[in-house]
Amino acid sequence: MKVDLDKKRIEFQGEDGQTLSIYWDNRGEPYRQGLTFCLKENYDTLAYVFLEAQELRAVRDLLNRLYS
Repeated sequence: MKVDLDKKRIEFQGEDGQTLSIYWDNRGEPYRQGLTFCLKENYDTLAYVFLEAQELRAVRDLLNRLYS
């Protein structure tokens, strides 16, 4: 796991060359802020998922219930 707090990015390395990057992002039209989850394998992007702030709060609440 690599964390770059200045860039607000965290990366997890998989066993077979996969990388999951999670980073703060913003999107336009309409303007939204949240996190982007990017899954790559050997430099090929497999998927992007963008979660807005209210969705992230729901994920946080779920994780708190599961692991508390």
